[in-house]
This record gives sequence, structure tokens and C-alpha cells, in this order.
Amino acid sequence: MSCKLDFDKMLSQLSIEEKVAQKMVFGWTGSIIDNSLLRFIDQYGLGGLRVTQNGARKADARYRLNSISKDAADPAADPKSLDLPLEWGEKTLDVDIPSPIIPGDLFARQLNIYKKRCIERNGLPMHTVADFEGATNNFPAPYLISPPNAMSLGRLGDFDLVERLYKAMAKQLKALGIDWIHSPVSDVNVNPENPEISTRSFGADPAIVTAGSRALIKGCTASGLVTSMKHFPGRGDSMQDAHFSVPSVDLALKDLEAVHTSPYRTLIAEGIVPSIMLAHTVYPALDDSGDIATCSPKIINDYLRGELGFDGVITTDSLTMGGLINKYSLTEACILNTLAGGDLLLMKAENALRTKVHEAIVNAVKSGRIPEEMIDASLKRIWKLKAKFGMFENGNLTDDTQTNAIVADPAAQAVSCEAAEKVLHVMRNEDNLWPLDKNCKLLVIEHLTDNHTRRNQFWNYPGFINEFLQKYTENYTYVEFNPHKEDRAWRYINELLPMADKVLMLGDYDRSCPGKATRDFVEKLINQGKPVIYATSNPYKELMIPDNARNVIFTGGIMHEQYEALINFLFK
Repeated sequence: MSCKLDFDKMLSQLSIEEKVAQKMVFGWTGSIIDNSLLRFIDQYGLGGLRVTQNGARKADARYRLNSISKDAADPAADPKSLDLPLEWGEKTLDVDIPSPIIPGDLFARQLNIYKKRCIERNGLPMHTVADFEGATNNFPAPYLISPPNAMSLGRLGDFDLVERLYKAMAKQLKALGIDWIHSPVSDVNVNPENPEISTRSFGADPAIVTAGSRALIKGCTASGLVTSMKHFPGRGDSMQDAHFSVPSVDLALKDLEAVHTSPYRTLIAEGIVPSIMLAHTVYPALDDSGDIATCSPKIINDYLRGELGFDGVITTDSLTMGGLINKYSLTEACILNTLAGGDLLLMKAENALRTKVHEAIVNAVKSGRIPEEMIDASLKRIWKLKAKFGMFENGNLTDDTQTNAIVADPAAQAVSCEAAEKVLHVMRNEDNLWPLDKNCKLLVIEHLTDNHTRRNQFWNYPGFINEFLQKYTENYTYVEFNPHKEDRAWRYINELLPMADKVLMLGDYDRSCPGKATRDFVEKLINQGKPVIYATSNPYKELMIPDNARNVIFTGGIMHEQYEALINFLFK
């Protein structure tokens, strides 16, 4: 899985513009080729592409970001300049229309278009990366397995299963043309009301988080997939969401190290960590200047590189998240990250911002603010990792003729179903409402979240649970609950509830919901007096489970495998 390369010779053949482009990871959302992205590649090449084929189309979401910078010379410092003119070839799609969900082999062919153009430009392979954090995976290719969320796997404690599960999923992802995932989420979630991490974490015990992260990394590595531990140095003790604001983890150094940086220290020492993603968060114990970790030389260079001895690739989180750009201008954040020792810059914006950021970093190098030697050192780390994982072989192109067969491998489905069955956990059973039978008149209410509705394709879609119910009964009716349209749900529920014997309520935490709307809805539903079975993918009572819920099942997810396991359990 390695390839010997002369990095110094490769660097000598690149312009500064091409070198900086190797540090950039641009976003590509949906499944429609972006010609402005191809044109950038034709000019400079590109280090990586962050793919989000989740039904969204972000192309006309023109970022209008706040900035505290007043430097008019910075092309992305002035908020007014962020409403940028269109670049020729840029996508202008209506974001309210879902992107088509395409077959895996077609998606692989589209990724090959970008990859081939990179090789033709300067012979350097582009990698593709996505999230994948359990059952909130953001890539819904048909038959792609959806592992239960990390917290359910951490509670189970079967880390051999975690390794087998992610080895199977990594093989599928490689067949789709995805080379890298921003996972595991190695945050130790000690705060039950954490609005961002929650079940993406393996739990509140650093030993469990370490074991889960280790198993995930080893499974992915065995299938040739790069991983990125995140969010360093730990986002598990926060009441703020870094997507929208600047969190601060105000812990003493001994507490931060005893819990939150512990998984990183252990796994870095074991030599298995290829990449780490930084947190858009302030850590006074590590840097009392107030700098966010993404821009902090004390956290990146002194602590992560120095104290913990990490010599792998360091990537930013998305650079247009509110937690970062509410404090710095966009271009200044990128420059500061580079100066602090970061390697990859994740620019998910699908508009002219990406070219402005590239231009600003190039100018910083040419002016001497960023030493070119720092760019070269980053590229050597990035290329070393890509070579280790075989990305310099065959231009990192995917054999799309094999994609569908690999993704639909029954062995992958089997291990995913095994995991779904094992993580299913009865939290409360006060009324003995199951097993169910076909004579029971069952009212099924499904909470629809963004994580669910955007996977609106035959393998995972709202209402999919009906397919499993049909195996056991036709004596049920189905209502959808959207917290943003609660009145609509109650119109149907009020009419159907008197006819029902029992209610099955399906709940999932989603930070896009208004407050604790789902928890309040479930509490009100139970107060109507009918027996309610509440199946939820989130075990925190603070976020999801009201005190009056007497019959609660923790499912670990809301995808195909988890709902099949739930219905089999309730009827068998």
C-alpha cells in the first residue's frame, strides 16, 4: 500500500499556486459536475474534494459571513465582499430542490472526472473525503451500510464488531471512489446537553472512546481508507455548537488531559493515527491568548506536534463554520492555520470564496508572511500519507465497473444488521407493551429530521419502516412528525389516536430542530393516555426522553438496518 516518490523533485516542479492548491480541499455537494471546479483544477490542480451527496444543493448559498476584521485589503475580510459575483461555470442550482441520488457506479465515474483532470494537470492525485459518523452518514448510495451511532457501539463494548463493521463500510466507500473519512469522532461526550457531539461520540468514558476510535481506525485502514480523528483537542464538554458560535472549553489542563486529549495521546503513541481534525473551539488551558485551536500555534505546533508527537496530517474543519469566521476573517483564519502548522484547508463553499482563499494564501507566501518551506513541509506530510494509502497508483482512479457489486456485497449487509440487532437496548419497560401482534391497532409516528429526509431514495427514506411492518401486520397507520410543522401532525394524530391500541413513536435528535421540540412533543403525546412505545436513537433524557416516557428503546440509528432490527424485536 506504498509508493516510493521523490518529494523534493515533485516540489521543485510546482509553482507556488500549485503548491497551495495541494493544501486545499474544496466542497462538492450533490451529484452534478461543477465546471468552475474543473477550471480551477485545470489551472492549479487540487489536493482534495469533500463530497456531500446527501440530497442538498448548496450551489446558490452565497455565504454572507460576519467578520471582525476591518482589513479592506483582505478579499474575504469585508462582509460586503462575501456576496461575491458569480464565476463563469459556477453552479446556480435552487437549494430547495433535492439533488438526485445517483447509482454508486455513476458517482464513482463523476469522481473519476475530477481525479483524472488532476493527474492530467500535474500528475498529483486528488483525494476525496466525506464524514461518516454512524447512522448520520452523509452519503446515501444505494446499499451503503449505515452503522449505528458511535454511542450505541460504545455502550455495547464489542470493539471487534466495530472494526469489522468499519472494515466492511470502508471497502464500500473505496469502491465508490471515496478515499478518506472525517471520523472517528473522538470527543469524550461528558456533557449530556452537548448540542453538537452527542451520539456521534463513543461515550463519556475516555477508555471507551479510545477503544472505539482504535477499532474504527484499524477497520478502515485494513480496507485502505484514511481516517481523521476529531475534534482535537476535544469537543465533548460544551454547551455551544461550533457551526454557529465560538465555544470555549474552560477546563484545567489536568482535567483536559485526563479526559479529552487522552484518546489522542494513546492512539498517537500507538502509531495508528493518519490524520487529525482540529476543533473550532477555544481552550484557555492550552492557549490563554483566546485563539481558536484551528489558528493556535500553541495547540497545533507546541502541543499536538510537540507534546503529543503527532507527525501526521492535520486538517481544519469546515472553514466557513460560524465558530471560526465569527472571530477571524476567512482568509486570515487560513493563513493563521498554515503558520501554526496545519496542513489541509477544508473549504466547503461552492462559490468564488474558494478562489479568493487560494489567492490570499498564495499572496501570503509570495510576500514572505508564510515561508514557502512551511508549505513544502505540509505537502510532504500529505503526499506521504497519500502514498501510504496507494493514491499515487493509477492516478487514484476507481474501477467503477466493480462499484455496484462491491457496495451490494451481502457480507457487508450482514455485519451491519448484526450491529443493529446488538445495539438495540431496552431503557425502560414499565408496561410490557411488546411483543406486538397483528391484531394490535398500531399508530406509528415517525419524527422526520434533516438527517433522514435528505436520504430520500429507495434504500433509506421517510416511511421506510412500513416495509418492515408489512412482514408482520397491516393493522397500522403512519403519521409523520416534523417539528417545523407540528400542527400538521397533531391534526392527524388527534383523529387517529382514539382508534389506536398502542403507539410506536420514532424519535431522533437533530440540532436543526427548534429547542427540545421532539422531547416536548413526546411528552405531550404520552399525556394523551394511550400506551406509547418510544424508540429513539439518542439516550439522553436531557435532549430526547421525557420523564413520563415509561417504555423506551434505544435504537442507535434511524436508517434501514436499525428500523428493521426494531420491528423484528417488537414483533418477535
